[in-house]
Amino acid sequence: MISWGKKGHIVLLACVAALSAPCLAFADSSSDAAPAAAANSGSSSGAAPAPTATSGSDNGSSTSSSTSAAPAASGTPSDQAARDALKQKSGDASSEKNLQDVFKAAQPTYSLLKAGGIDMIYSVNYSYFQDSTIDIALNNDSSAITRFRIENDAQHSFTNDISMDYGVWDNLTANFDLPMISKFDTISGLKTTGLGDVSVGMRWQPFPVKLGLPTTTLFGTFSTASGSSPYEIDLNNNLSTGKGFYSITGGASVSKVIDPVVLFASGSYSYGIPITGLNQLRGSEVLERVNPGDSFGFSFGMAYSLNYDVSISSSVQVSAGLPTKFTFTNGTIFNSSDDLTSTLNLGVSLRTSPKRIVNLTFGFGLTPDSPNLILGFNLPVDIAGLTTTGQ
Repeated sequence: MISWGKKGHIVLLACVAALSAPCLAFADSSSDAAPAAAANSGSSSGAAPAPTATSGSDNGSSTSSSTSAAPAASGTPSDQAARDALKQKSGDASSEKNLQDVFKAAQPTYSLLKAGGIDMIYSVNYSYFQDSTIDIALNNDSSAITRFRIENDAQHSFTNDISMDYGVWDNLTANFDLPMISKFDTISGLKTTGLGDVSVGMRWQPFPVKLGLPTTTLFGTFSTASGSSPYEIDLNNNLSTGKGFYSITGGASVSKVIDPVVLFASGSYSYGIPITGLNQLRGSEVLERVNPGDSFGFSFGMAYSLNYDVSISSSVQVSAGLPTKFTFTNGTIFNSSDDLTSTLNLGVSLRTSPKRIVNLTFGFGLTPDSPNLILGFNLPVDIAGLTTTGQ
């Protein structure tokens, strides 16, 4: 592609420098004068045929050329067959095609889904979280301990996720995410399966991709509270499948290709919408209102291509959440502590077909608030007549 572009530029400059010569004369396959440089009519080379002298010029003059002249016309079948073999075929490269490639390459290009394109991704994720807490109680004057016990909490979570992308424009992609979540608590024996928090979002590239420069993508997501809320269930008998409140997230990501390495980083801010009208019993008090704390996140990493079919990646994700405020019906207000989650992720991407890539990920938590173990698997889903993946 690069060599074609360069040759296209050379042809364009040659046409400008020699305005008296017909620029595309040598691209005319109907001329009886064949290019002398053509050695094989079935060649796949991207080089354009060299211009030669034509005796049938409209202005009555012949164009000079440093190449040898084409075979003279002859009435014998063998000479006619030779001329036909040397003529340019419809699939051969030409200066006209090279110029079109150059002009197309100068048009803005983006790394998002093309306008009108639809992609679907199916993902399966597993996470394991284990925590130990100390439950302690003192008497009225705090002089003696009346209760002391260590509570262990171990929870397994499975998420089956269908994500759909739609190319609104070449630089704007809409996204819809539908998760189904299953949880199992090994300590209490509780388990649940249900719909998670459905979300919709947009990804926008304000600038086209340019060689040697970073690619910037802005994104925004609106997450619903469609999953079962942890603030509305019976905590002693049920598990939640959602966060319990609506949230809005916005951020930006940057990536740069340094062949065969891709460097990337992103930052985001999330705002949780307060929820009111609750009536959840927590101990001896009733929870009435929750003000989720805002959270900030960033990640960075790299991907390395081992060959055409296999690449590996590593990244670090960090999220810091501000305190959440809980308001009870008796006027009591409780603020949770800040939380900091961080995970180290390793991944392998396998190309199973020319347009299908399967991703395997492994991660583990770096802070006490993070999951101990994360496993992930995702692949494109092809639906005939709907998705454009694999086409």
